[in-house]
Amino acid sequence: MSISAKPSADELPMPVLTAPPMQDTAAERALEASKARIVAFEAPYLESRFLQYGLAEDSEAAAELFLELKRYLFLSAHASAEMPMMSALVDAAWHQFILFTVEYREFCERVVGSFQHHGPRVADAPANGPVLDPASFVEAYRAHFGPPPDVWHNERCLRPETRLAHPVGTRFEVEAEATVARLVRRRRVSEVVCVSSARAASALRFVAETPVFLVRELPGLRGLSEQLALLSPLVEHDILQLSF
Repeated sequence: MSISAKPSADELPMPVLTAPPMQDTAAERALEASKARIVAFEAPYLESRFLQYGLAEDSEAAAELFLELKRYLFLSAHASAEMPMMSALVDAAWHQFILFTVEYREFCERVVGSFQHHGPRVADAPANGPVLDPASFVEAYRAHFGPPPDVWHNERCLRPETRLAHPVGTRFEVEAEATVARLVRRRRVSEVVCVSSARAASALRFVAETPVFLVRELPGLRGLSEQLALLSPLVEHDILQLSF
């Protein structure tokens, strides 16, 4: 097929859009305004509290922690069901905010637009209604703020002074052989939750026998890197929990 002559501007066909452009609706504008209002809220007294209680190492980390709490409360306020709390550190920050009862109520009512209730993180605690799954939280967070930072991954928050604890009602035992050591969680049905080399047997026994401990206290391993290599998967899968 050949073209014998270049068409004039008047003869050029009008472009056809394969999909209509995204329209900026009033609801979308209101949502963005709500997000901006919540994220812009400042509470230096609360960030000082984070530093006082060891939730943040410095003022920059305290500000970042409060930002993540505000982002969570925004997502919670606009979710179709209860939003799961994925971060022990953000949850601890929320606890501190709630202690300022007047300021927290005013923040919820004037800035967020509705009171954001908090329930204890207990397996058998009654829910106020339907609860979204973790994947829904990640999807909502990505849509508004991008990929969730490390604070939303508990296993990435471990430091030498991080306190870890057994979940309520959990009991552990260790089975050791010549070359292998296993950490067994004793419940109605026993479950092997960690398999390691026999060299880690003393560390696993410490985990089993110590309901609350600091990361740096874990014995029998070669420094922090090995301590984290053993503990991070246990935290990631909620076999151990961060305690503040």
